[in-house]
Amino acid sequence: MSVRQEQSGEVGKNLARLGLGLLLLGLVFLFRHSIEQGWIGPEARIALGGLIGLVMVATGALVPHRPVFARLLQGGGVAALYLTAFASHRVYGMLGTTTALVVLAAISSLGVGLALREQEESLAVVGLLGALAAPGLIGGRIEGPLGDVAYIGLVMLLGAGLYWFRPWYATLLTAAVGGWSLLAWQVWESTTNQAVIFGVVNGYLATFLVPVVVSCRRTDQSRPAVSAAVLASAVVPVVSVVLMVAGTDFDHRHLGLVALSLAAIHLALRPGIPRLGGAAAVADTQLIPAVTLAGFAAVLTLEGDILQLALASLGIGMVVGGSRTRLEPLTVLGHMLYIVSAAILLAATLGTAPSAPPIVNEPALVRLAVLSLAAAAGWLIAGGDDLDQTMAKAYRATAYVGLLGWFGHEFSVLANGQGYVTIAWGAVAIVTTIAGRTSGRPGLMRAGLATLLVAVGKLFIVDLAIVDPIWRILLFIGFGAGLLAVAFWLNSDTEEKKNRPLLPSAPSGK
Repeated sequence: MSVRQEQSGEVGKNLARLGLGLLLLGLVFLFRHSIEQGWIGPEARIALGGLIGLVMVATGALVPHRPVFARLLQGGGVAALYLTAFASHRVYGMLGTTTALVVLAAISSLGVGLALREQEESLAVVGLLGALAAPGLIGGRIEGPLGDVAYIGLVMLLGAGLYWFRPWYATLLTAAVGGWSLLAWQVWESTTNQAVIFGVVNGYLATFLVPVVVSCRRTDQSRPAVSAAVLASAVVPVVSVVLMVAGTDFDHRHLGLVALSLAAIHLALRPGIPRLGGAAAVADTQLIPAVTLAGFAAVLTLEGDILQLALASLGIGMVVGGSRTRLEPLTVLGHMLYIVSAAILLAATLGTAPSAPPIVNEPALVRLAVLSLAAAAGWLIAGGDDLDQTMAKAYRATAYVGLLGWFGHEFSVLANGQGYVTIAWGAVAIVTTIAGRTSGRPGLMRAGLATLLVAVGKLFIVDLAIVDPIWRILLFIGFGAGLLAVAFWLNSDTEEKKNRPLLPSAPSGK
């Protein structure tokens, strides 16, 4: 097809759309004028509106050789039928609530059927939108234990079913956004526990499970299938738990166990999806709902320092997982979660006196565990890109400085506690210096030496003034001997390398 023919075809499509719009407006004006003049009664108006909608649908179905014109007529006819059913119920009161809902559902089914027949996604979207809007259009609530939630769930399953058979991304998006929005509204209206759970289960099946399975069963790995699965994996589980927490009066600990179970399921899906032929992007994205749901579970079931430890652990897990899978959003969320949790613990530490006995009390062990998580992150993500290496250094520095502060806080409760703090800092400094020297990490060795200098400075500035005389004597002697030992070890190691021959000497002949 030439460029001129393509341009001509596009002009024809636009003219057809414009003509359909003008026709519908003309019919509306005709209706209004007939009402003002008293030409036709309410029954005749409804009958005429329904007849016009059916004629438009039938005309579109009878001109398959003009696909654009046919689809526009059919879509316009379905819209006209929606308006007619709405007017018959809300304006004239001719149809009861249940009857109006059945009629609107039938019109939606007609639109979906036409979409399948014509292979036209826009007709399916019109049908789904009409189905989702039906309860609002009729202005009443559906009777029954599940009420409107059951109807919304069925519409979401309908949209997922269309996506199962046709790669229509817009239909799934319509069912997901519209369905979850209406479910959220139902929760806001104090829907029963059973209804919320039923809606969440339907939402999982329709807008999470179906896209993930479709991404595995389609060998071409079409972009809509993968995009839908990724979007569903990242959003649906989180929305589901939020609605359950907000819309039920169950014990939150029970909901926490539900969230933890769902997190385990998503975590198990990650290695399983590639084995079933699914895309790696879909598999890796399962980490996002897994860690998010685990965070919900922690918030719902834990409290105090244990909660902060759980969230910090989750944050480091997200950082490591995001670094390994290159999921930057997961990594960023992990950094933020760990920073917030650690900051809360730090504020709690500064705002409370240390517990007795030192070190072996629960708050102290929790804070030590949080520092250990930072050290673990600094080791696990050190082999990544430049940003990961920078963050690894930041985590290691956090763990190191935090450990020094932890000793300072814990030992301060004891008599002559500052002396214990100085000893602990000196021991950490010596171990760090030796580790840095033997592992060939000059940065680690420099950190140890700097800590030694800080400990010596504290010895003169703080300890000399407040500790008992015997402690002063022991501290000065101990640190003096320790510094001499470190200096001797460093010097001997240097001298050994300096005196080591560059080449082995040749054996002397006899």
